[in-house]
Amino acid sequence: MCLQKGCQEFRPGLDRAQRDRLLKARYGLGEMIRRNHPDQSRIVIDVAVPVSAYPEMIVFAIEEARKVKTAIAYTFGHAGDGNIHLVIGAKEGGPEWAEIDEANNRIVTKALAMGGTATGEHGVGIGKTKFMTLEHGKSLEWMKKVKFLFDPKGILNPGKMFP
Repeated sequence: MCLQKGCQEFRPGLDRAQRDRLLKARYGLGEMIRRNHPDQSRIVIDVAVPVSAYPEMIVFAIEEARKVKTAIAYTFGHAGDGNIHLVIGAKEGGPEWAEIDEANNRIVTKALAMGGTATGEHGVGIGKTKFMTLEHGKSLEWMKKVKFLFDPKGILNPGKMFP
């Protein structure tokens, strides 16, 4: 599926040395982006979708990033588990940030509509809280009750997920 959608390279069945080499490159990617764009701040839009929806979601994310004309964007992820990372950046405080926020909203909403999740491997950060009701519906109330059970005084990470 990835090759049909324009994937530049695909290597199944890597051994330990090859995986280590790829992980080193992956972790170096963030540093490369920072060095190539030192005047820009970045956001990682991190969603996951069912593997069957991965190619469509990649195309959608790239199209959304292109709508922000003056921003930089890098798309990569983990095709094997449906995780997509879109790193998008622009000058801090510029008008592009409203467009980036709108693109983030559309990308997360699309991932949820495809049966995915608002967040992939990086967990639920403050920026994802606005999507929790859309993703979890009524079960979010149960999550609040479980948190209260273990944290009745609200002292563990106060005001983060449940203001």
